[in-house]
Amino acid sequence: FDAAVAKEKAAAAAGPSKAAGLRDLRLATESVPTLDEAIALLLRNGSAQFHDVHETLNKILDNVTANPGDDKYRRLKRSNPVLNMKVFSAKGSERFLQCVGFVEQRDDKDGTVFVLRAEGVKGTLSHFQKTRLAAGKDALKTAKASKPAFHPRDLER
Repeated sequence: FDAAVAKEKAAAAAGPSKAAGLRDLRLATESVPTLDEAIALLLRNGSAQFHDVHETLNKILDNVTANPGDDKYRRLKRSNPVLNMKVFSAKGSERFLQCVGFVEQRDDKDGTVFVLRAEGVKGTLSHFQKTRLAAGKDALKTAKASKPAFHPRDLER
């Protein structure tokens, strides 16, 4: 943290726009949740809900990875009834999506949406995006291994 403050002070001496940019970058990175935090919240869901959110998030990541140029996989509408029930109703799901690169936006037509922005050449994922998506898949796999098995009794709750 001290190094970040020192860089910010040096940037302030260099000029106001550079100082503001570094401050904004520091604030942005401090507010991004970690995968560990997101997974810890996902694990707080009941077995049935965890099963649904786990399977659906995996499918989302698979679709984005397999079809990087297709906007329908890069844009998740909160108003979609299936996504709302299986993903957005689960604790930690929005944090998880942010960790793997999705950004929450407001849209006049669709309301709240989570968008994975294009960073590289159209139709491809940047190396950074591929890394984040792979880390998300790995984290979900580890979380599933640590969660007690799905039990039909959970459906009754």
